[in-house]
Amino acid sequence: MKHTLLLAMAGLLLSLQSMAQNVGIGTTTPGTKFVVRRDGTGTVMENSSTTSPVVIKTVIGIGIGQIGTTTQDPFDVMAGDGFAQLRVMPNGNVGIGTIQPKARLHVVDSSVLFSAAGDISNTPGSLPISGSGRRMMWYADKAAFRVGYSPYNEWDQDFIGAYSIASGMGTKAEGTASTAFGWYSSATGSTSTAFGLNSNAYGASSTAMGEYSTASGENSIAIGSGNTASGFSSTAIAYYNNASGQFSTAIGNANTASGENSTALGSNTIASGRLATAIGKSTVASGVASFATGHSTIAPSFGETTIGSFNEIYTPLSANLIREKDRLFTIGNGNDELNRRNAFTVLKNSHVGIGTSTPTAPLSFASTFGKKISLYHGSTGDAGLGVYVNELRMTSDYNGADITFGYDDLTNGFTENMRIKAYGRVGIGAPDPTATLQIARGTSIGGTLRIDGTNNASHFNIGTNEHTYIRGGIAASNVYVNDIGTGNVIITQRGGNVVIGNISPDQKLSVDGNASKIGGGTWATYSDARVKKNVTNYTAGLAEILAIRPVSFQYNDLSGYTDVTTQFVGVIAQEIENILPNTISKTEVNPAVKDLRSFNSSELTYTLINAVKEQQLQIKETQKANELLQQQNANLLKRLEAIEAALKVK
Repeated sequence: MKHTLLLAMAGLLLSLQSMAQNVGIGTTTPGTKFVVRRDGTGTVMENSSTTSPVVIKTVIGIGIGQIGTTTQDPFDVMAGDGFAQLRVMPNGNVGIGTIQPKARLHVVDSSVLFSAAGDISNTPGSLPISGSGRRMMWYADKAAFRVGYSPYNEWDQDFIGAYSIASGMGTKAEGTASTAFGWYSSATGSTSTAFGLNSNAYGASSTAMGEYSTASGENSIAIGSGNTASGFSSTAIAYYNNASGQFSTAIGNANTASGENSTALGSNTIASGRLATAIGKSTVASGVASFATGHSTIAPSFGETTIGSFNEIYTPLSANLIREKDRLFTIGNGNDELNRRNAFTVLKNSHVGIGTSTPTAPLSFASTFGKKISLYHGSTGDAGLGVYVNELRMTSDYNGADITFGYDDLTNGFTENMRIKAYGRVGIGAPDPTATLQIARGTSIGGTLRIDGTNNASHFNIGTNEHTYIRGGIAASNVYVNDIGTGNVIITQRGGNVVIGNISPDQKLSVDGNASKIGGGTWATYSDARVKKNVTNYTAGLAEILAIRPVSFQYNDLSGYTDVTTQFVGVIAQEIENILPNTISKTEVNPAVKDLRSFNSSELTYTLINAVKEQQLQIKETQKANELLQQQNANLLKRLEAIEAALKVK
């Protein structure tokens, strides 16, 4: 076939010989512009000239056809306008669209296309080249591309993934649609990407970038230096981070996110709990949904948040469930591992601790003495609360500032119930107390002041009638005044009376019922002559005593006494009023009885004294009469004895 082509072309050239000069076949130097000859290698068709020879040649025995020049001149392929569209330089450089190619293939002002029809085959053909070497290779059977240097067998057929790209030094893109760039980077997972130095993307759709980063989890990302993203859809970015939990993220320096959906950011942080987040330096979030940030903070329980530095370490009741005595929020203020402490702690039962990590109340403070709460630090002092030795201290900020207690509603604002004046006076319901303790009158049945006992209470009150009431806890309550003292109990009434019992007082002291005095005796009163005037003799006596009618009786309902069943002994006031009028007094204290009469029996003592004196005089007169009768009887007896003696003599 090749010889036939040469002969046809020779015939064509011979026809041209008749029209031009220097055309020859089989001559060494025909002196024409065209020669066909045979040499030791095969058939040569040559258009020779001194400066631009053109040669078409077939090589005998090896089936190689050649076209070009035999000098150091370029060889051009022309089309259309007669200008060179492709140039082959003597040094082997090929230019397309340029006559000065700078490389083995130099394309100017156009695209380069490597194409194949349809999708790749399940049985790809042989690889154009294998083993080590530098190359740029388009492997159409797998739609794969390689460029760079393969020092071993990284780009052999078995290590080329379909639709993959590998570029650089020793890179391997083994996964389907994988990409590997850089230095010994490897993308073995399907649709994985590896960039940089010794970065490895093993997981499906994983990405590894930087140096010595590994993305082995599906959909994982490892970017930076020495990072590992082994969890499903995990991310490790920066320097030697490890994201092993699914959906975990580790960013920074040497962080570990091992919990599901965990996040570790900063330096040497650990987020091992599910949904946990650790941020900062050496923080640990091990509880489910926990959060630790700052320096060396630890959040070990469910939903716990810890900030600050070196908080106290404790063992939670549960890392996965809510437990009331576990911590919810902590602020650490420790200095180092040997000096861990909490500045602020909130438990899941809503207890808050300031300076203590184990609050036992809704608000607890550290067990130390001193100021606990500063509410207002003014120029003259500090208003707040403190605890000191055996003392709870509440302070205002200067000696003219009061302390008030009350309530504050949205409609009326603040309503004061109690005030402590800076100089010591206390007012309860009295905003401007004028005494050490001043209490406003109570309006409830409990009175103004209530003191509770074991089962009952005593009440003190001022009624709406402005009377003072002291009520015991039970019906039989005793009221003691100065029960263990040795001083005096003094009740001072300005024009008023004192009553004991349920009666209306008509005297300075009225008693509903009996009164007793240990050892008996009577009331003492001043009797000094120096304090008396208008002194006259008291004359009532025996006649008045004889006129008095003692009676036995019971009080009726008009008396106002509660006891209407007991039998008493006394007198009738209206009767004795006519005998000893000074013993009777009239009062209007009982609305049921007008001119209620009271009886004062003290006058009877002196009436009885006069009566006794009168009886004593009568007794003396009787004694004198008796003595006279006795003398007379004695005389008569002597006379009788004398008569009897005389009669015996006879």
